[in-house]
Amino acid sequence: MILRRLCFGLIIAVTATLGSSVAAQSKPATAIQNVPWDQLDSGNCLVTKDNFGFTACPKGDLAGSIHVGLIGDSHMRQYFAPLDYLAYKYHWHLTYISKSACPVGDPSLFPTGVSSASCKDWNGRLTKYLAEQPPFDLIVNSNSSLVTHGNKLIGAAFAKTVTSQTARGTIWLSIRDNPKPNNDFLACIAKNGAKAAVACARPRALALTPPDVLVPSIKGFPNVVIADFTNAFCKTVCPPVIQNTVVYRDHSHISSNFARKMFHHLEDVIPAKFKQPALLVTQ
Repeated sequence: MILRRLCFGLIIAVTATLGSSVAAQSKPATAIQNVPWDQLDSGNCLVTKDNFGFTACPKGDLAGSIHVGLIGDSHMRQYFAPLDYLAYKYHWHLTYISKSACPVGDPSLFPTGVSSASCKDWNGRLTKYLAEQPPFDLIVNSNSSLVTHGNKLIGAAFAKTVTSQTARGTIWLSIRDNPKPNNDFLACIAKNGAKAAVACARPRALALTPPDVLVPSIKGFPNVVIADFTNAFCKTVCPPVIQNTVVYRDHSHISSNFARKMFHHLEDVIPAKFKQPALLVTQ
């Protein structure tokens, strides 16, 4: 906790020089103005890593005519607040479906050792749930590459789940998993202050290891949209601080503040037909 306080204190004091050096590497969109972030849902509907169960929680604009499913693990949940805002802006009726550390896929095709018994059970319930419900108009998905460990066999299981829904007319939007920082990035920021963006950066190739094997398994499929935000995080190297914002909250997940700065990236990849006239006025 002390380290985190030091870290964020240093970020507040980051100089303009840091901002200009980072901008040369990556220019994420700034957070939209006047968004009531504290009132938005950050993903409290989930099944935890070691527990059995299944939940599907209605969120967003419950009177909305566009039905959107947000399905995935904690790497999907890190985008829940910006997507919750988009739900109100574009009248989406959301359904949150999430289990921590559990890749989405047909459990009958899961390779040995990739997931836990509770994850396979959850995916079995997900398969049944999707088959029994009217198809979603849009499903947004992301999963951690630290769970699949670069095992390409899980891609077949994922692709089967995806095609089971796209065949029904659903648009499936998959977000490529985010790069990962060095394990000691918080200590490095505390030590290097304004120089942290350079001193604590991780080479892009290492930050993307293990690779996301789910997204490539569905690339080019009908009714599939791929969102790759990697360039918003890094070019040749991936800094843990971008434009005075700490990018990560731990060794794997992006911070809530940086997720807010990804708002426009998320909005841009949503197909136009799901963007009805805005309910909320923005600047």
